[in-house]
Order: sequence, then structure tokens, then C-alpha cells
Amino acid sequence: MSEEVDGPAPRPAQQPQPQPPQQQLSPPSARHVLSEEELHELEAEAGEELRFDNVVKVFATVQEPDFATPWQTLGVGSATGSGVVIETDDGRLLILTAAHVISDATFLQCQRVGAENPDKHIATVFAVRHECDLALLEVEAGKDSEFWHDLEPARLAEVPSLRSVVLVAGFPVGGEELSITEGVVSRIEGQPYSHSQ
Repeated sequence: MSEEVDGPAPRPAQQPQPQPPQQQLSPPSARHVLSEEELHELEAEAGEELRFDNVVKVFATVQEPDFATPWQTLGVGSATGSGVVIETDDGRLLILTAAHVISDATFLQCQRVGAENPDKHIATVFAVRHECDLALLEVEAGKDSEFWHDLEPARLAEVPSLRSVVLVAGFPVGGEELSITEGVVSRIEGQPYSHSQ
């Protein structure tokens, strides 16, 4: 007796690849969403303004392949994620995001939340590396566009040390407003990324 199972066929098994170290924040109970007042206190301690205007929301229209019937695709869906504006050595402004945010995307847009002009701008994939779950997006807006107005790209730094207090800014479960959470780096070790399996 044979059973018919609906759904996509399983992907072939792949050999695990060595992965770069991952930071892990403390458990959710130890995390703390910061209020406006607490942010101002942190700015006073740091002696400078903490800027989050370089954090953007990424909107993706996605259409996954159907592995059971490869000549077709599954239905169209949508996803959102977070990104941060960085500047390359040659002065190009790109958005660093997670590869799983743009995986199977057919159309991408980016939005600066909290900006004077919160319009969405079309973006394209500049580079993607699924093994480390990272992607770079290029926004179709010239350097003089309002999208870049008064924006300071993020500076990439070293991996924080164990037990460092860190701030994480983004849109973890969608939402319209930027979420800023304080946490402690509780572990740094190499682990496989679920997205690269």
C-alpha cells in the first residue's frame, strides 16, 4: 500500500560547512526593550548621540519554488526584515541584511522608518552568501535622493567580547516602529546556520 504525501519533495542532503562564529544574546528573559528615557541615559554614558537612522525595513515579495512540480512555483507571499546601511571602501552605499529575508524574493523595497520621507524605494540584490546568511542590497536611488538624506552609514566593528552589553535595533516581528533591545552576549561559538542547511 502506498501513501501519497502533499508538499515539496525533500532537498538532497548536503555536507555541513564550517561556519563563522555566531554571537548569541542572553535568553529572552534577560533582554530588555529600551524606553526613550533609557536611550538618552545610554547616550549620556557614551558621550555621543546613538543614531539608528541607518536601520531600514526591508519588504520582500517572495515566490518559493515547488520542488514537487518544478515547472510551477508556489503562491506569492510577502516578508519583512531589517537591514543597516553601510558604505564600501569606494563610497558605495549598500544595505546589509540577512539572506533569509531576500531568499526567493521577486521584488524588494527598503524604507527608512522615522525619516521625513518614509517612501519605499526599490532595491536589488547586489550580493548574497547563503552559507553565512548575509546579503547586500542596492537601493535604486541616487546619492542625492531623499532616501540617503542626513544618513550616517553604520561603522563595522569587531565582534563584541563575551558578556558585553549590546543594543540590537530592527524589526524582529514586523511592526511599524523600530525596536531597540538591550542584551548581553552570553556565548560566541561556531554553529551551523539553519538557513544554510
